[in-house]
Amino acid sequence: MLNKSKILVIALGLLTILSMPLAAQEAGQEFMTLFTTQQERRLIDNNRYRPPVTEVKTVEVDEEPAEQKQSMTYHQHSISFELAGVTLAEDGNHVAWVNGDRVENGDEIGDGFRVYISPRLNNLVQIKSPDGVFHNIQTGKRIDIKYMKPAEG
Repeated sequence: MLNKSKILVIALGLLTILSMPLAAQEAGQEFMTLFTTQQERRLIDNNRYRPPVTEVKTVEVDEEPAEQKQSMTYHQHSISFELAGVTLAEDGNHVAWVNGDRVENGDEIGDGFRVYISPRLNNLVQIKSPDGVFHNIQTGKRIDIKYMKPAEG
């Protein structure tokens, strides 16, 4: 049988366990904010549910003196190219006929333009203008390219 001391210990244990929710309700918010004050908890909650801020880094670049900027002027130029045909060779020496001239892959054609022949795309040739822009042209087509060029003088 159970003696009186064991019953007393069990009763005190049950009383302690059952009284904990009542003590928690009396403590209210303080019971939920372990090791922080209410102000700190509010700050943590506000920052937790705020959308992340993306930082934009700015880098300072040394600019050219104003005299040099003013002296560099660009003019718009225009040139036409016509692609008459393309020959794709197994050895990689691809050839295109641009404006009646035979050019190979990577060759420079007039005024700083370069020709690139793509063996993967049917008869597609890219012409890179001096300002770095690539222009696509196919066999039998003609394109007019407008580009910026520094003024001479």
